Amino acid sequence: MVGNFTEKVAFISGATGALGKTQRVETFCAKGAKIAATYLVEREVEVFPRTLKEDRKKILFMKADLTREADVRTAFQTLMETYGRLDYLLNLVGGYMVKTPIAELDVQQWDRMMEVNLKSVFLCSRSALEIMSKNGSGRIINISAMAGLGAYAISKAGVVILTQILAD
Repeated sequence: MVGNFTEKVAFISGATGALGKTQRVETFCAKGAKIAATYLVEREVEVFPRTLKEDRKKILFMKADLTREADVRTAFQTLMETYGRLDYLLNLVGGYMVKTPIAELDVQQWDRMMEVNLKSVFLCSRSALEIMSKNGSGRIINISAMAGLGAYAISKAGVVILTQILAD
């Protein structure tokens, strides 16, 4: 990522998870962006990398279950009330479960993988698109992985296809 992101705003779903806290948040902060960061567990914010030091002031932490439509709408409303704009959406939130063969998978496990890995991307993208289409600009970046088997791989393949549709 090159350039100066001063005055740019990024909404990062799953910012306190493995992908978010390792590089994504730090990279956007280092380039001057303001960040709306979602999390689900309080402890994730408490142990969020201390390497950010001063940059933590640029981060608006918001507790949200991104599989719930109401939580997503509230998070994006808070983002707009706080920053008044949205330039980037990074969909990093996701979850993984033990490789369970489809024949042994129960419906609750299936539903959870679809909710965490695909529904969350859909809900956040839809909210971001509402804002971005009004402003005539913005970027959505979806992170997916094809590792694993079963419901996890299927849910992440759905993210890839959703990304292609959003790009069109």
